[in-house]
Amino acid sequence: VVDDVYLEGKKLLVADDNDINRTLLKAMLEPTKCIIQMAEDGLEAVSYADESYTAVLMDIHMPNLDGIEACKRIKAQYPNLPIIAVTASVLKDELKTYEDAGFDAVIGKPVLKPKLLEAIARSSWIR
Repeated sequence: VVDDVYLEGKKLLVADDNDINRTLLKAMLEPTKCIIQMAEDGLEAVSYADESYTAVLMDIHMPNLDGIEACKRIKAQYPNLPIIAVTASVLKDELKTYEDAGFDAVIGKPVLKPKLLEAIARSSWIR
């Protein structure tokens, strides 16, 4: 299990259209003392994304712009920015789609805090 201290002062972008999911992710992340920016859809996530973020947590199924297209757009501008898919859609062919889109990791919903922190640490260890 990852020690929370590694995220202190780090910026994370969380993109999810569901209020409850954003609230749960925020509750899991706040004790790590990281800085959290919330986005309600893929378009918002793309507009916020830049190299100052340690990682992006991205839902797949969102209005306006889904997580797959948002990931592709962000990776086109910031290829080294780690993007982690946070989704209930984790069938084998879906995982391949996420990998092809440029996601660095996938976390299945419901999200467990240890898995969340581990995925962030593993995808962003050099940042």
